Amino acid sequence: MREQATGMTPEAISEAAAEAQESERETAGRALDNYDAEEFLPTRRVEHQEWRRIETVMTESGMQTYAPENDPEISENELMNPLRKHLDGK
Repeated sequence: MREQATGMTPEAISEAAAEAQESERETAGRALDNYDAEEFLPTRRVEHQEWRRIETVMTESGMQTYAPENDPEISENELMNPLRKHLDGK
């Protein structure tokens, strides 16, 4: 999400968050009858939560465009090694 969000305005972030919410809802609805859709539901939830987190950070900090280096919840290590968290399984 950070890569996608970089350079986006608060309005664009809010729009992306709303789209992620809709995608989560849509996937949840399909998951009732479709096991394959159920597998994607946790991913959609995480995506939605991350867009909302970025939206909150931007609102609270007054950012005009999103920049990961100004995100207080992102460590310097994550900025330098964005895949490390995924590779370590954390």
